[in-house]
Amino acid sequence: MEEVNVPRVVSSNNIRMTPEDALETGLRIGNIYKQVGVAMDSDPATTPIFYALVAGLNAAGADVVSVGICPTVAACLTLRNRCKVIITVGSPDISSMTCLTFYRPDGTVFNSVDERVLETKVPKEDLPEWDGVGGFTEIANSDKAYEEYITKSGMKISGYIIMDCGCGCTADIAPHALSGMGGDVSSLDSDYRRRKPRNPGLNKSELLYLSNFVDASTGSIGIAYNGDGTALAVMDENGKTIPPERLLALMLMYIEPRCAVVPFNSSAIVENAFENGLHLRPDAHSTDHEIYRGTGVDDILEIAKEKDADFVALDGGKFVFPEMSFCPDAVYASAIIAELSGKRSLRNLLEDLPNYISKEIRIPFTGNLRRFDEQLKKVTSRYDIKELVSDGGAWKVLMKHGQFAIVYAEGELVITAESTDQTYLVTMGELAQEIVRACL
Repeated sequence: MEEVNVPRVVSSNNIRMTPEDALETGLRIGNIYKQVGVAMDSDPATTPIFYALVAGLNAAGADVVSVGICPTVAACLTLRNRCKVIITVGSPDISSMTCLTFYRPDGTVFNSVDERVLETKVPKEDLPEWDGVGGFTEIANSDKAYEEYITKSGMKISGYIIMDCGCGCTADIAPHALSGMGGDVSSLDSDYRRRKPRNPGLNKSELLYLSNFVDASTGSIGIAYNGDGTALAVMDENGKTIPPERLLALMLMYIEPRCAVVPFNSSAIVENAFENGLHLRPDAHSTDHEIYRGTGVDDILEIAKEKDADFVALDGGKFVFPEMSFCPDAVYASAIIAELSGKRSLRNLLEDLPNYISKEIRIPFTGNLRRFDEQLKKVTSRYDIKELVSDGGAWKVLMKHGQFAIVYAEGELVITAESTDQTYLVTMGELAQEIVRACL
């Protein structure tokens, strides 16, 4: 029996995609969806993958609407009422390691189950005749429409920003958008038509040039974007990269959302920030607000929809603003942090944040997680705790001066305790072990 070619359609940079993979993927998707939106980043390696994908979609009878090179969130905003699925082609984090990422019209990314359907859907042997081939339509200026959306948000920026777009798809939008709101923007690598994009990752080695530039520019902050505009890195006035957890803390303190959803494994600094807003915005919700936690992207976005959240954080410097889209939006997030920097020094705010220390404890576990959950709720009711939250195989216990999380992983219950006080941390760690062992 002839082996069926299964394309690598997963949203991952771990394996390099070929034009043959993209063509096969297009044929499969064209059998399922007949209105497909496509977008791409500025990496030259993306171009052959993009057109191979379009060829497969058209050959299967699907009509394709292209917005060309633009950030993913801009593509989702433009195509949400035109297409049943939106595909972005590019290298978000590793140069020339092109992948396909699939989005629903509301901006949520396909999960593993959705992708498995795409991988197992075998193309029809008989493709449409010439008159059944799909059409190809291009939409110009979708990035400009998105830029206008941001500039009309009402934000006012008064600070100094040094921006590194990496010659990526944010280069046509981000500098204009932030300067249009009043920011004093100096832009690096902002023209992808003249230079090949830098490696789109956001680690320290890739942003060393920006860091040095910010450090030498008094009073400026640094902002950099990944390849598809879904993640950002921020540097304080000393050119030091702000860790994702602390960046999330700053966002929560400034926005003070009515309802926020964050990753379940977020540090205690995030919980602290949610309760200690800066009161700098007229629309802040410093009272009567709620925070929820999810254990993965799908879970987080599902909770956000259910609770009608107005702010969502994912791992790795990704933020979602549901009023606009459920797609991570680095440019809008950068406008928020730039507005904050014009009102308060990021460096000073970071220095004022509490410094948490942590301790990890592992306990072997072979029991039933559902029974453990039931027992944990009973046992913790005997102790003086602020709140117990749970999600699947994860639990978080919030206490007066710290927190501890319990996560099941590979036959163990991993307890991670955090506190600003070493003595309290030790005591809380012992209490956590006592509670967990009482549930076994």
